[in-house]
Amino acid sequence: MMEKIMNSPWFLRIVALGFAALLFTYVNNENSKQINANNRSGGATVNSTEMITDLPVLVDIDQEKYFVTGIPDSVSILLEGSTAILLNTLTTESFDIVTPDLNELGEGTYTIELLPSGLSDDLNYTIYPAEVKITIQERVSENYDISVLFNEDSLARGYEAGEPIVDSDTVLIEGAADTLDRIANVQVNVSAEENTNSDITQTLPVIVTDAAGNQLDVDVTPSEVSVTIPVTSNSRDIPMSLKQSGTPESGYRYELAFAEGEDTTASVVAEEAVLDALEEIQVPVDVTGVTESSTVEVTVPVPNGAASVLPETIEVDIRVSEEETGNSQPDRTDEPQPSESSYAPESSEEESSQESEERESSESSSSSGSSESSSESSSESAEENNDE
Repeated sequence: MMEKIMNSPWFLRIVALGFAALLFTYVNNENSKQINANNRSGGATVNSTEMITDLPVLVDIDQEKYFVTGIPDSVSILLEGSTAILLNTLTTESFDIVTPDLNELGEGTYTIELLPSGLSDDLNYTIYPAEVKITIQERVSENYDISVLFNEDSLARGYEAGEPIVDSDTVLIEGAADTLDRIANVQVNVSAEENTNSDITQTLPVIVTDAAGNQLDVDVTPSEVSVTIPVTSNSRDIPMSLKQSGTPESGYRYELAFAEGEDTTASVVAEEAVLDALEEIQVPVDVTGVTESSTVEVTVPVPNGAASVLPETIEVDIRVSEEETGNSQPDRTDEPQPSESSYAPESSEEESSQESEERESSESSSSSGSSESSSESSSESAEENNDE
């Protein structure tokens, strides 16, 4: 009988159903235990952590009425909790670091605690720094002119900077009254690469500092401005001259000239002192190996101390001619010889001159003889008178 019952299909079905019911009960009980454990532990390992840095701080205060100093530019937060929740928080960035409501405090200096806003309650956190010391003051505002700082040493030689062009000449500065009283400089710093020779255009932050150069905690509108510095060249037209160079060919003579249509002056870019000392530019023309007239292109040298010269090259005509060969002194045999008669007048003149000198000499002698006779006569007459 028992054997018959055990072999019955219905018996087997009832036993299978019982086993299925027991298995279902067991599995369901294990799942319940796992769910309860997950609920108690937050669904993940508790020691999962993540450090987030460079978080801005949102200030809860009437910005039109009050100005707050002492708030750090950024803070960090250490999060700890469920990996799934932590990953979701990092992905969505669904929280902020804020201050408590500061309107209730009014003006003064306080130490406040920074708080997360929008962070899951299942995560633990630590903010660095957790507390900050702040000062609340009445907000004041004033317009200030912007100055532009630029070092012209970065410009190429012979170039100079013009007047800066700023898209906004003034900015509105807001902050605490005592902070605005300390403002000494409102400026932008323009930098350029070495040897700049073109206009400079940059968008730069407006920097507000006190007399010691310390940057002040104020709000600036606009916070950035666009600055353009015109860069122009200091140039002058200088005359050019052609100078023969190289080794000339033996038996040839060279003449140099500017080719037709070429300028005889060059535009030189240099500092004023260099241009004042520059009278001309000598352009060397190499005649080595030149035996025929031709037109060549030569380079215009850049004078010492100058930045550039235009044109950089010019065309020069080289006119070549052969030098004359042979004795350049005339042959004396070819010269006409004077005849003897041509010398006769000169001899006559010499003779006449000689005769004239002899006559003068004889006259002189006669004169001197007469004088002596006259002296002797006078002496004799004197002696006779004495005798008488």
